[in-house]
Amino acid sequence: SDQILTVDTATGAITPSATVPGSVRIISYDTASGGVFGLTDCCPRQLVKLDPSTAAATPIGTIDTPADTMTFAMAVDPATHTVFADLQSFPSFNTIVDQIVSINDVSGSFTLSAAPATDTVWSMYFEVPVSSITPDSIKADVRSALASGAISSAGLANSLLAELSQAQAARARGQCGTAGNLYRAFINDVNAQSGKAIATATAGRLVSEAQFLIANCP
Repeated sequence: SDQILTVDTATGAITPSATVPGSVRIISYDTASGGVFGLTDCCPRQLVKLDPSTAAATPIGTIDTPADTMTFAMAVDPATHTVFADLQSFPSFNTIVDQIVSINDVSGSFTLSAAPATDTVWSMYFEVPVSSITPDSIKADVRSALASGAISSAGLANSLLAELSQAQAARARGQCGTAGNLYRAFINDVNAQSGKAIATATAGRLVSEAQFLIANCP
C-alpha cells in the first residue's frame, strides 16, 4: 500500500495520509494550480489529483499504454499545467522501450514522445526558463490578478506591488540579500492571503515566481 507523507520543513513533523488508491508510485506538484498529481499503476493508468491529507484521488485523464509499463519519474511545467512522466515498457525480455508522456493536468489530454528515449530516465525536474520570470513580470502578474479578480483587494495588490518595487530596486543595486528579504516578506504576505483575498492557484504561482527571483539574483 502507498501513502503520502507530508513533511513540515520547519519542524520536521511528518504526517502520513490514508492509503492512496490505485498504487500511485510517483507524485509531483503544480505550483500554479496548487495541486498534487500522481500516476496510478494500470489498469487503467491514470493521472490523478491527490488530496495530501485524505489521499482521495480524482481522475484527470487516462493514459493509453501497455499493461507492463512502469513509471519512474515525473515533473510539472506550472506555466502550461503540463505533467511530464517517464514511461518504461518491456515488449520482450531483452527490450526496454522508454518514452516521455506529456499530460495536461487540467484537461487530461496526453501525448507520447515521438521516439523512445535512449536510456532509462530515473528522475526529472522542470526548470522555469530564466527569461520568463523577471521583476517586471511578477509585478505584471499581480496587476493581472487584480484585474481578473484573483486578487480581490486593490489595497493588498498595491501593498504587494510596493514590496516588489522595493525588491526590484535592491536587486538593481546588486543587493541580493536585501532583495531576497523583501521577496520573502512578499511570499509571507501572499501565503497569509492564499484562499482569502488571493485565489489559491494565483498565490502558488506568485510564491513560485518570487522564489525563483530569490534564487536567481544577478
